[in-house]
Amino acid sequence: MKKILFIIICLLASPGAGTAEKFPDSALQPVEESVSIRRETQIRQEEWDAEQRLLADDLLRLKEQAQFLDARQKGLQDRLNSLTQEVAELEIEKQEIAQMASRLEPSLENAFSELKKLQEQSLPFDKENRETRMAALEEALSDPEIGVEEKFRRVFHMLLTEAQYGGAVEVERRLINVKGKEIMADVLRLGRLSLFYQTLDQTSSGYFDPVDMAWTAYPQTFDSGVAHAVDIASKRRPADIVMLPLGKVAAQ
Repeated sequence: MKKILFIIICLLASPGAGTAEKFPDSALQPVEESVSIRRETQIRQEEWDAEQRLLADDLLRLKEQAQFLDARQKGLQDRLNSLTQEVAELEIEKQEIAQMASRLEPSLENAFSELKKLQEQSLPFDKENRETRMAALEEALSDPEIGVEEKFRRVFHMLLTEAQYGGAVEVERRLINVKGKEIMADVLRLGRLSLFYQTLDQTSSGYFDPVDMAWTAYPQTFDSGVAHAVDIASKRRPADIVMLPLGKVAAQ
């Protein structure tokens, strides 16, 4: 063993040792390059694997987004189809309403004319309010910006209001003209049928003549009956049967 070691030492110390020193570099260089290449290859492989994983995650996310967008698009398309159908139906309804409106407008005008005539021929009660409502209705019917449904509602409301007068019994204190003389009196209204008056001192009473459109005095024999009716309508007496002459009745 010692001999072998000695021989190796001698060889290293001999003049050819320089050649022995260069041999490992030339021999190791390919190895180092190979190791470096493998290291770079491994790094690139790891980077590629990581990039592949990222791309796979992105692809999965894009597929999920595509599925969501497909479902969203289908929902929107269904909604669009539904809205298109609704618009078509509304267009048909609009045309039908326009046709109805063209037929209804003359009817509303006729109804207004009848209301106006009825008011002109009616007994003179709540005159200011009724005339104000009638003027407002006439203005609304002539306004092109107001729809036919609103015009119909207003005409119907006016008809209802006028009809409600027929079921009311009330007493109103106001000035009336009896044979050219202004007097303060309690005016009793029985629906739309009759108007009676009684002076505040209860010395005179009468009724409104719808034919002559004038207040007419009763004979004194009817004063107590009118006074009794006024007290009942004013709730100063309990309900009772009272006989009152209606006088003339105008056809309405």
